[in-house]
Amino acid sequence: MDSNDVEFVNEEDEERVSSTTEPATVLITSNDEDTPPAVVADISTEDSKETLTHRGSASRGKVFSKDGDRPSTLKMIFGGRRVNRQSRMVDHDQRTLESAHGYQSVDDIDVTVSDHQKLENYVVYTVQTKTTRGDPFDRMYYTVRRRYKDFLWLREKLEEAFPAHLLPPMPEKLSMQRWTHFTPSFMIARQNGLNKFLQRIASHPVISFNEIFYQFLTTPDHELPDLGMDTAGLFSRMNTSLRTSLSAMMLRNPSAEFANTSDYVDKLRQQLEEVRKVEQTIADENAEMLSAMKLLSMALQDWLKVDNDVSDTLTAVTHCLDKQIQALEGSLAGIDPTVLQPLKEYYLYTDSVKQVLKRRDAVQMDYEMFVDDLRKKEEELDAARTTGQQDKITALETRVRDLSQQVDRKSDLVDIANADLKAEFDRWHSYKRMDMKEIFTEIADRQISYHQQCRDAFRETIEKLERGRGEET
Repeated sequence: MDSNDVEFVNEEDEERVSSTTEPATVLITSNDEDTPPAVVADISTEDSKETLTHRGSASRGKVFSKDGDRPSTLKMIFGGRRVNRQSRMVDHDQRTLESAHGYQSVDDIDVTVSDHQKLENYVVYTVQTKTTRGDPFDRMYYTVRRRYKDFLWLREKLEEAFPAHLLPPMPEKLSMQRWTHFTPSFMIARQNGLNKFLQRIASHPVISFNEIFYQFLTTPDHELPDLGMDTAGLFSRMNTSLRTSLSAMMLRNPSAEFANTSDYVDKLRQQLEEVRKVEQTIADENAEMLSAMKLLSMALQDWLKVDNDVSDTLTAVTHCLDKQIQALEGSLAGIDPTVLQPLKEYYLYTDSVKQVLKRRDAVQMDYEMFVDDLRKKEEELDAARTTGQQDKITALETRVRDLSQQVDRKSDLVDIANADLKAEFDRWHSYKRMDMKEIFTEIADRQISYHQQCRDAFRETIEKLERGRGEET
């Protein structure tokens, strides 16, 4: 493929791609009106930029070359290695985008929040990483300690770098309903939530290659504050948050598809909360039954001490009850991390979805503002031509030309945000289907195991009682 096959946004992009051998990323805008735009592809700049591998949904796996058909208009949008919020450069190499738009995960970073420790008035969490990725990692194993606020900082930085990507939710800082701060149950639940948060990022085919994530996993504990954890950007973030919150209300042409997604997550949030509450109620009732069963066991043992006439029967029944207690304890022991916490995570995920939709709307609102400015300047230019004001005409022509380029650029960014977000939602729905199967399979397995143990305990007790009856006769 020669350089004439690619329409570059600016000379800087053209020069960078012409002089580098790194893969670059292009946006495919199909000439076919029925084919959705914003399909991401990878262009290999090796071999004189002759190969373009189409990664989009319309023609997955098809290879375009200078000798082949090229049914699309290509625009160079971003390329290179490092993340840049302004130009939306994407890390890190061809693998990331290929995997991202194939909805595949990466598995070369194994990260675990393995422990927690309370220190004075805060808690630190041990983060262990094993990786085979290579550059920029200079070894396979890392162990660091991080506070909850460090995880918050990581998520904020990733949100800035990837505004159109769906980031996993953080576990809540406090839960006023069930736990007091720093209780063992609360800290274990938070540790599990932070562990899931990091694992989802580590498996992401784009975000896991981010420099900030690498620094979070590898920077020694005493050096982490040097990464920029301060409040200097607080007002900027507040302004951005306000802007994204207002964007959906100000859009002239809101996306029906993403509006439907917003409605869906609202309904999903309600249903998840209802299911979680019911599961919690069942767990609480089972915990009360467990307490009652223990009291009954103690009462039977006390009876056994004073009545030898029914000692064999009481011993068998008490043994049966103790086995039921043991079975119920086992069933309740893992209900929180395997059922309730995963349901809570998806409940919090709905907030993440709403936020990323707002950020996408902000990108579109930015585009629409430039379209409005362009339209106004074109009207002013038409008026100036009518009156023959040459100086004003020259200035307005320059301004209209600049705005036209900006509008094209903003339009491309909207297309990229749409493509990123659609890919993210496909990944999220895929994860959700798998996780929900695991959650409800876990519920079923626990119920089956519990009732099987109870059945076996009853059968054993009946056999003992029948043998005793036979011996008496």
